[in-house]
Amino acid sequence: MVEFKEANSDTLRVRILHQLYLVNDSLPYAERELALAEKIKYSRGIAQAFLDIGRWYYFDGKQALALDNLNRSLKIADALGDKNILKSAYRYIGFIYRPQEPFKAKEYYEKSIQLCLETDDQLGASYIYSAIGNIFEGVFDKTNNSNRKALDYYLKSLKIREEKGSPSEIAASLNETSRIYETLHMYDKAVELRLKGLEIAKSVNDKENVVYILSVIGNDYCGRKKDHTSGLKYLLEAYQIGKGGLKNYGLLYDVTKFIAKCYYETNDYKNAGEFFSISENYSDTLKKAELKNLFNLSSVKQELENEIARQKLLLKDAEILKEKAQLERQAVLNRVYLIVILFVLILSIVIYLAYRQKQKDNYNLDARNREVEIAYKTLEVSESKFKQITETIHDVFYLYNIREKKYEYVSPNCFEVIGLKPSYLYSGKSMKEVVHPEDLQSVIDANILVDSGMAYNIEYRIVVDNKIKWIAEKSSPIFDEKGELIRNSGICRDITLRKNNEELLRKKNRDIMNGITYARNIQKALEVPIETIEKSFKEVFILSKPKEIVSGDFYFYKETESGIYLAAVDCTGHGVPAGFLSILGNSFLDDIIKSDNNLSPATILDRLREKLIASLNQDNPNTETKDGMDIALLCFDKSFKTMQFAGAFNPLFLMRKGELTIIPGDLFTAGLKFGQETKPFTNHIIELNAGDILYIMSDGYVSQFGGPNDRKFSKKQLEDLLVKIQSQKLTEQKNSLDKEFESWKGNGSQVDDVLVIGVKV
Repeated sequence: MVEFKEANSDTLRVRILHQLYLVNDSLPYAERELALAEKIKYSRGIAQAFLDIGRWYYFDGKQALALDNLNRSLKIADALGDKNILKSAYRYIGFIYRPQEPFKAKEYYEKSIQLCLETDDQLGASYIYSAIGNIFEGVFDKTNNSNRKALDYYLKSLKIREEKGSPSEIAASLNETSRIYETLHMYDKAVELRLKGLEIAKSVNDKENVVYILSVIGNDYCGRKKDHTSGLKYLLEAYQIGKGGLKNYGLLYDVTKFIAKCYYETNDYKNAGEFFSISENYSDTLKKAELKNLFNLSSVKQELENEIARQKLLLKDAEILKEKAQLERQAVLNRVYLIVILFVLILSIVIYLAYRQKQKDNYNLDARNREVEIAYKTLEVSESKFKQITETIHDVFYLYNIREKKYEYVSPNCFEVIGLKPSYLYSGKSMKEVVHPEDLQSVIDANILVDSGMAYNIEYRIVVDNKIKWIAEKSSPIFDEKGELIRNSGICRDITLRKNNEELLRKKNRDIMNGITYARNIQKALEVPIETIEKSFKEVFILSKPKEIVSGDFYFYKETESGIYLAAVDCTGHGVPAGFLSILGNSFLDDIIKSDNNLSPATILDRLREKLIASLNQDNPNTETKDGMDIALLCFDKSFKTMQFAGAFNPLFLMRKGELTIIPGDLFTAGLKFGQETKPFTNHIIELNAGDILYIMSDGYVSQFGGPNDRKFSKKQLEDLLVKIQSQKLTEQKNSLDKEFESWKGNGSQVDDVLVIGVKV
């Protein structure tokens, strides 16, 4: 405070108050910072003060007040272009929205990250990367894809913190990253990070982190690995450290519960019972603490009520002062009249004195009148705020007296939102009388919760005038100064439209999924079973990895009197459109070969192209259909001495005695005629040797992005891979190709359907 008094400018004093707020985490410093900044019209100081107040309310659990102050800070900082304040405001607004509106929170996080990168605030970025990782891990759907996205963000955060963060920050990143590794079943990696985090936590004597990591490792040994000896070693160490002063009763409850479970599984019932009893004690302590610190949703209203009561008292005092002043004024006038009558000779002096007294009285009266006016205005503002909260919003606010079993207040918009007039509830009737029978039990359970001093948040249906409405209700208990339950306050919202839209969306999704599944079933029905194909060749494999449920890649197999046909076909695009085209292509190939079972692959592709052009109306220059097929088609004679090959873009890979030869296909596709003259496909005749391996495939494998530089898997890499695995059996080659593809793709998305066929003669 010495620095504050000695500061030679108000601007500097604002900055000092900001620093005092940061050091002491004290709301009064932030409020003084705001008052002084507004007084001197220091815009950046005002924005910083609103940010400080918003952060304080956020950590105090008053999210509505936090959001209001942060938005004010955001508006001023945006006008100033102050990136440092903006990035912090965006981040804390993201924290507020994350529990209920994660998508909205992510938008604010991304804005904050952009500003962190622009201002080279890498540590700030690490916190937001971690927060977005939390969203993908805990809020979005629990798919591996979501978890991999979470892992990407956690690793970004960890990398920054390992370079620039404190030990506690590094340990926190290691914890969350190891957690997601475990979710992805990468257990060894998870254990490696946890042990690293344990070492850091011990080095800085961070007891809470040490206990947490030891408990997770111990539980992993007891649960997944069934190594109870090692598990108990870690868990008992966690308990010994934690019981010596750690106040995180939730963590201690978990540790002792894990120990009891571990002892129970090893049939040590005595120790199991002892630690179960200890865990129950921690559970009771935790419940008491939660009850004491339960967030009261009606706190804002309670504060407003207190403020209104205080202002009414002030108003009453001001009115008394005003009445007293008026009586005093009248008494003075009476004295003046008496003096005029009795003391005519000194009239001028009396008039002068009376005039002075009158001036003084009028001044005092004006001052008291100003106090009354201020009281009225303050009361008007307070009542206006309360009215805003309870009447102008689209939700219904209520206050229920639990002791007297009656509603004390119901918002006037109750009829518009719920369909019930406030008088219905004031008359003593209950909402349970209109609750849908299927939802009645959940409402009863919620009432039991609030009667026990706990908040609830439920959704249920009501039936009013034979119409069903969906209601979302949040309610919290209110305690008096003795800690006794006296009321509960709540908010009801009409969510019928949202629920109807959700059901409509679910139905549409079911219909779409049923259609897609049916299309896949048709595809499967058209495919010749791999067991049938295996009977024709010495060895064969088919690696098929659709990008979606329905694939645009398909294989074709047909045996005739003169030979065996085998093809790998890649239709334009992927998913449902390509899937339907694949069904069409499969049917055309079958019809062409049935019509003449002695056709060469090139002739078959010529006829396939004609059928596609005619069927898709591609002769019309105005057609919007640009679909076609890339294909590699093989025809083996029954003796496997020779083979014929024709390709539309797709080549043939021939592995012979350790050397790979590539026979290219023609550089045009089957279909896609745009007025140009069509050329016949080229037919290749190849003499076969025992042990030859032939590969045909779509371009999905080499089109996949991934690797350290996120680039395509090149054709050269594929050729090298085929040479590398040539000595393996074809079933092993399939596994090697699949493993290499997944490794290259990593956490990225698959970009196209994949089909690889291998045949050994």
